[in-house]
Amino acid sequence: MYNNGHEMWNHNSNPAPPGTTESSGPGAAPIMAPGTSGVAPPGPPPSITPSYTGLPTEAQLDERARKWMQLNSKRYSDKRKFGFVETQKEDMPPEHVRKIIR
Repeated sequence: MYNNGHEMWNHNSNPAPPGTTESSGPGAAPIMAPGTSGVAPPGPPPSITPSYTGLPTEAQLDERARKWMQLNSKRYSDKRKFGFVETQKEDMPPEHVRKIIR
């Protein structure tokens, strides 16, 4: 494929060192300091103004309120992880409470 790797470099036995250009004639670009480029740094991004479509209508507000209530009723309902609902403890009969107090 590459004939032992020689075709890959186009038979150039003297590659230029990094940071230099191959043409060093009068039209060559000046050598810049490392980490810099000839391009000016980009300015701040253009300010994006939020695009408000206006106040929501009464129907939209009612729909949002209904969705909010539905989500929160699911979130804070009495159901536990596997659909099990804990039952409240019932009060002890008064006769038993009297026996404990004596």
